Amino acid sequence: MKDIKDELQNIILGDEQIGSGSQLKETQSFLRSYAEASISIEKQQRFKDEETTALIKNFSIIVQFLLAISSVRVQSSRFTDLMMEML
Repeated sequence: MKDIKDELQNIILGDEQIGSGSQLKETQSFLRSYAEASISIEKQQRFKDEETTALIKNFSIIVQFLLAISSVRVQSSRFTDLMMEML
């Protein structure tokens, strides 16, 4: 406990050792790397959410297009039937 107290005091006073062997520096390094990884995961999740939204939108457009085509085919088929009846 005294070591940690001494390290904190050195940090506050600006007298911390320059080496990377202190427990506090190791902890800071770990926390920084964890924070960077967390930000990366958040960015990936945001990208996945945007990608999902785009896919849903595109799927909706494709379904609407296919419905329109099937409607045209039905109308075309009816027109052909009417023309055949007239002949």
